[in-house]
Amino acid sequence: MNTILLKKDDFIAPNTVVLSDHRLEHMRKVLKCRSGSICKVGMLNGNLGSGTVRSISPENAELNVELNTPPPPELDLILACAMQRPQTYKKVLHIAITMGVKKLVFFGSFKVEKSYWDSPVLNTEIFERESVAALEQCCDTIMPTVEYHRYFKKFVEDELPRLSSNRTVYLAHPVCGENFPQHPATPALLLLGPEGGFTDYEVSRLLESGACGGTLGQRILRTETALAALLGRFL
Repeated sequence: MNTILLKKDDFIAPNTVVLSDHRLEHMRKVLKCRSGSICKVGMLNGNLGSGTVRSISPENAELNVELNTPPPPELDLILACAMQRPQTYKKVLHIAITMGVKKLVFFGSFKVEKSYWDSPVLNTEIFERESVAALEQCCDTIMPTVEYHRYFKKFVEDELPRLSSNRTVYLAHPVCGENFPQHPATPALLLLGPEGGFTDYEVSRLLESGACGGTLGQRILRTETALAALLGRFL
């Protein structure tokens, strides 16, 4: 946690907050805060700034806060990723959010297990919790949004045209003949496949829909490894 994110309910006065949850534990056990300590803070969906500890105890911490720094700019990219197994899904969230992605879309494909769609990790509360943890890590405050589309054909025919409007669409897949560009254009939409990759039919449908295909090379990479490498080219 590199930034303590604040919510409206934390404020007891215009510039004063009281914390008593996991953020207090982090301040006490990790940051070793005491009266007079200064912490990095941010208002969820607002500015960043600093907080000066007025008092801290095992029960709560009171801080005076100044929030006068805008959050970092977002990456002008939509990530559209085939649904992953639950643990990989969480890794995708953290990587994408810490690198500035503000809109994530997960969709179905032939190699996506049906059970993935019934996983509790798709619960709204879990998405918000994981997103906040990623924002705290990268010193950002703006919550991302997420969409889920279970069926590949419906995604390609109905959702992709809407999502890709005025954006360059990139398809990252090992079977694509061209190398993925070193400096892709933005605004962009990045398509990433499931574990095991898209089928040939799915690749052809995505290319027919206007995607520019590219590969990172001959090695087969884990989803989270490929994602980090790809997003790094857009920074």
